[in-house]
Amino acid sequence: MWKKKEINYTHSEFEAGVKQIVNNIRATGTEYSRIVGLVRGGLPLATRLSYILEVPITTITWSTRDFAEKEYNEIVAEDMNNGQKILLVDDIIDSGETIRQVIDTWGNFPEQNLSIASVSYTHLTLPTKRIV
Repeated sequence: MWKKKEINYTHSEFEAGVKQIVNNIRATGTEYSRIVGLVRGGLPLATRLSYILEVPITTITWSTRDFAEKEYNEIVAEDMNNGQKILLVDDIIDSGETIRQVIDTWGNFPEQNLSIASVSYTHLTLPTKRIV
């Protein structure tokens, strides 16, 4: 059974992480069509980025350990295949399994149309090179 690890992350640390992600995005000049926030942990970060970047947000429920519900969203894959840029957001990427599973549901799409953002990475071997 998975044992929950407590992580203390202050509001000011969160805002500093948001600022760094926004600066990284602006430095690349990438304009996203949609931010996809993973329910639960990714929603605060995705919502904050959506407000700052003025990009619509879509949510997807997906968890590999907290609950069994998984939600497929075919619109995201269609958007990427139509050339739109998507920013996939989660709070913490530890094993990378949640991100990997979500991306796998989207099938084949141009890799350059997907970027990933998180305030904490402990696992950097992800199925995309675009990590902001």
